[in-house]
Formats: sequence, structure tokens, C-alpha cells
Amino acid sequence: MDYRVIFIESLSICALFLIALLLFHYNYSQGKLARSLITVYSLTIVTCILDIVWILLNGNPESISLHYPMMALYLSTFGYIGYFWLNYCIDSAPFVKLKQKWVKAVLLIPAVILTVVMFISISTGIAFFVDDEGFYVRGPLYLIQTTILFYYLGASVLCLFARKNTYYATKKHKYIVLASAFIPMVVLGTVQLILPPGALTTLQYALFFTLMLVFVNSQNGKITRDSLTKLANRYSLDNNLDARISRAQRDSAFCFSVILADLDDFKRVNDTYGHMEGDLLLKRMAALISKSAEERGAYAARMSGDEFVMIIDTDVPEDISALCASVDREI
Repeated sequence: MDYRVIFIESLSICALFLIALLLFHYNYSQGKLARSLITVYSLTIVTCILDIVWILLNGNPESISLHYPMMALYLSTFGYIGYFWLNYCIDSAPFVKLKQKWVKAVLLIPAVILTVVMFISISTGIAFFVDDEGFYVRGPLYLIQTTILFYYLGASVLCLFARKNTYYATKKHKYIVLASAFIPMVVLGTVQLILPPGALTTLQYALFFTLMLVFVNSQNGKITRDSLTKLANRYSLDNNLDARISRAQRDSAFCFSVILADLDDFKRVNDTYGHMEGDLLLKRMAALISKSAEERGAYAARMSGDEFVMIIDTDVPEDISALCASVDREI
């Protein structure tokens, strides 16, 4: 079988999977995180389609006029994939300074530079050109595409710093997944550079693998996350307590404290103002509890109804009181 047929079929399968994930996020996800991820999905689907077109055009001298703009668009798209992926990582982690609009505008500059270089190459051949036989050939600056993509994806390792500053296991795992996106890109990107000019690209497969990891991790996170308050749910709480009890049985030096909290007269809020207002109150209280817990390295969960739990790895009364006082101040 012609190797081109194999690559076209595999890229088509990747594109179909990504379209399914795109539709899922479009229907069930909202907010800045969803928009960035949806954009990454969309652009990756576009590169899969353009790659299929490139496979069909490469080596066809009659399609040179179409080959040039298609390759410029195809190669420049990777810069925007990297940019929106970095946006997703920044918005997923507590990088307050990086979330400013002017910072994100500055981060966009490399992607714009890549676009300019690729379209200039149509007339100069500085990054690529198409020979008389219709084959793609690398130009002197062909590394700019991979370098900028690596720059964006490599910056996602910042999530490892966010991992150090959170106690929640689900968040830690998410940050590891985001930071590890760089690994498949480095491996398959290096393979791409080793392959001779005009060989088939491997970058889409790295992006597909990374996006599938993110999707699976997000679905696993929903199993342990309360859908209303976004705190850990009862399932997560039970597992967390079991793990701590087991550790305490093995290690006599390890200790932890459990703090229970509930909202007084919460039923009256529902009866007087309605359940929608009651839900808003629960979400607001959960956000305040989560903030105090994060600041003091504690674990927070919604046990049921208007009941919340915090777990902190200490039995020092002053530390426990400080956590409770922190919640009181937030309220």
C-alpha cells in the first residue's frame, strides 16, 4: 500500500476524533478555558486537513501555484496552536500576572512573526520553497516553525510551578498533564526534523496525543469534582480520608485534622429566595473556603448539601484555628 494512503487515513481518523471532541466541548464547556481549548482543537483539525491536501499536492508540478499559499497557511497555523495552548495553560493555573491582556498580546508576537515569515517565503524562499517538480523544500529559516511551536509548548512547563503551590491531587495531576505536553512534541518534532525535506509531518500526531490526554484528564477530574461548587466531592473526600488514615497507621509521625462546617439556616434561604439563590450562595461559600484552604495547604470538599469539610495535615491547635479564622475573615 502507498504510504501516502496510510498517512491520509490516519490523519482523517485524527481529524474525526478531534471534531468529536470539539463538538463535545462546544456543547458542554464554557468560559475562557473552553474557548482556548476549542480554538486549539479547531486549528489542529485545520492542520490535519491541510496536511492531507499537502500530501496530495507534493510532487505535482501542475499545482505549484496552489502549493505555495497552502504551505504558508499550514506552517503558520502551528504558531497559533502553540499560542492558544499556552493561553489555556495560563488560564488553568494561578498565574495572575500572565493573565493580563497586554502580556497575552506580547505572547502573540512570535506567532505573528511566523506568519509573516511563511508568507514572505512565497516570494523569497526564506523558510521554504517548491521546486520545479512540485516538491516542498526547506529554506534557510525552516527551523523557525518548530522553534516557535517548541517555545509556546515549552512554556507550559510553568504549570509545574503551579503544581507546587496547590494541595489538590486533581489539580496537581492536571498541571502535570499540561506540562508534559512538551514531551510528545519534542520527540515527534525531532523526528520531523530528522526526516528529509518533503517527508510527511509528525506534529499532528503529537498534538492529537496531547489533546487526548487533556480530554481524558478533564473527564477523570469530573468524577472527583462537585459539579455545582467545583470543590472535591464526597467520592474524593472518602478516598482522601482513607489515604490519610492508611498513612497515619503506617507512620506514627503523620497526623491530620478534619474541620466540619455547615451553613446556618440554609433551608430558609432556599424557602425564601428560591433554590437558584441557594445554589449561588453555596458556590460563593465554596469559593471562599477553597481560597482559605489553598492558602494554608489544606484540602476542601463538599460533603453534602450545605456541609463542607477541610482537612489539614497538622494537629497543632494554632494552625487549625488559623485556618478557621481565615475562613471567617473571608466570609
